[in-house]
Amino acid sequence: MSNFCGGSGAKKCRGHGNHNRPFGDAPFTPDDEAAYYHAVLSDPDVMRYLPSGLPLPKERTRPILQRFMDFWTQHGFGLWAVIHRADQKLIGHCGLQFIPETTDVEVAYALAKAYWGIGLAPEAAHAALRYGFEQLKLDQIVAVAMPQNAASSA
Repeated sequence: MSNFCGGSGAKKCRGHGNHNRPFGDAPFTPDDEAAYYHAVLSDPDVMRYLPSGLPLPKERTRPILQRFMDFWTQHGFGLWAVIHRADQKLIGHCGLQFIPETTDVEVAYALAKAYWGIGLAPEAAHAALRYGFEQLKLDQIVAVAMPQNAASSA
C-alpha cells in the first residue's frame, strides 16, 4: 500500500491506501488507545450496533487493541485503524476478522458518529472486501449487521 498522505509532509500521517479516498487505513498501535476509546468504545450510539451493545470501560481499550494487533500477527489480516484524511483523526476500524467460533471471515467496521452518513463506511468496507478477495484470495466474505442497524443492512 502507498502512503495515504502522499507528499503532504504531515508528520502524523499514518494512513495508507488509495489517495482518492477521504480516509486511510493503518495498523493499530498502542498509541491509539485514547483516540479509539473516544471514537468508538465510549459512544453509546456507536456501541449499540456492536456485539457488546453498550459502551465499554476505558480499561478495556488496551486489551482490545492488543487483540487487533495479535490477530494481524497470527492471521495476516484483521482490523485497520481508519484515519480520516482531512483531519488525521482516528475515527474507527474496518477490516476482516473471523466470526467467533467459526472459520467464516466477515467484513467489520465501526466509525465515530460524527463520520456517519457521508459514505465512509461503505467505502471502507469495499476496500476491505477488495483486500480480502484480491490480496488474500478468499473465496467468501460475509457481512453481519445488528437488525436495528438499518444503514448497514441496506
